[in-house]
Amino acid sequence: MQKYIFSGNKKMENTSSGRVKTTEHLVNNDQELVEGCIAGNPKYQRILYEEFAGDLYFICKRYSHSDADAEDLLQDAFIKIFLNLKGFRFESSLRHWMKRLATNTIITNFRTKKKEGVKLDYEECEQGVLPVVEVQDVEIPMEVLMRMVRELPPGYRMIFNMREIDGYELSEIAEELNMNPATVRSQLFKAKAVLKKQIENWLKSEKV
Repeated sequence: MQKYIFSGNKKMENTSSGRVKTTEHLVNNDQELVEGCIAGNPKYQRILYEEFAGDLYFICKRYSHSDADAEDLLQDAFIKIFLNLKGFRFESSLRHWMKRLATNTIITNFRTKKKEGVKLDYEECEQGVLPVVEVQDVEIPMEVLMRMVRELPPGYRMIFNMREIDGYELSEIAEELNMNPATVRSQLFKAKAVLKKQIENWLKSEKV
């Protein structure tokens, strides 16, 4: 059974041990939390935000080039979550449902930019197919990989995240983004090529 700890004090004071001293309230399960939010209880709404914001921000961050964009996506995601909580049927975990809704929010944002004509890939500067660089097996810090993914052009970054991290099938990506399946495959290949080149450059700089 999932339980949540609510920090009741708006002002949190550091104790001498460095821990945060708060007034705590125990929420027993997802159903209590969801029902409290649906009822408009700000205490439960705050618990929901504090419990899940970190996970959802990580998702928004790897789909975004900047922290500001990630924060905007997170805000949009929570708005949709609060608006759609009445539709949560407890058929999966609340965490899984919220992550999926956050991803859908990101996809909707991408489709909107696509319709507005925002440049989403390297088409204006590419000449032929980008070379695939073979990289030796090596452990790379997560923050380094995150930075590399975030530096991809929007189209590459979107497709790479959906396929390689969130596990969408290529056909699902094509449908969700309203793209030709061949274009999805091409941009995924190019995204991997760019990342491999970035990794190779990082390895050289680190002299691994």
